[in-house]
Amino acid sequence: LGLGWSAAQRNLGNPTAPVLGPDVFTDLALGVAAAGFVVFGARLALWRGWTSQLEQRLSLHLGPLRPPTYWALAVGSGVGEEILFRGAMQGWMGPVWATVLFAMAHVPLEREMRVWPLFALLAGGLFAWLTAWSGSLTAAILAHVLINGIHLRRITRSANAPVL
Repeated sequence: LGLGWSAAQRNLGNPTAPVLGPDVFTDLALGVAAAGFVVFGARLALWRGWTSQLEQRLSLHLGPLRPPTYWALAVGSGVGEEILFRGAMQGWMGPVWATVLFAMAHVPLEREMRVWPLFALLAGGLFAWLTAWSGSLTAAILAHVLINGIHLRRITRSANAPVL
């Protein structure tokens, strides 16, 4: 979906961010730093008890996963969402609306998970800034993949079910 929308936006003459920018190493460093910042913030929120219900519900839904499975989920969601929301939507509707739609895409059906869109809004704002500042998707994609992979590892390790 993200690749198709990006291609359509380019064909219509709307700006889209390239995956790779001119300074790949700076983008990679920014992505790692941003992921560290978000993971630290999420750990602090968990320690304060603000996200414990979210993590418990996600653990129940996902069950235990092996590293290849949770990293495949992290790469697929991180790359796909960044190409769609930052690569295609941000150039077309701006960073604020792309970030709001990103948060809305994370609205859960369960009340215990209601903090998820707020987390997505904050992380999405960071991803939007990374994309706007660097002019490419590299930092946002790397940050998103690392954040998802680290969180999926922690969340699925605590589940009590056969490992997939």
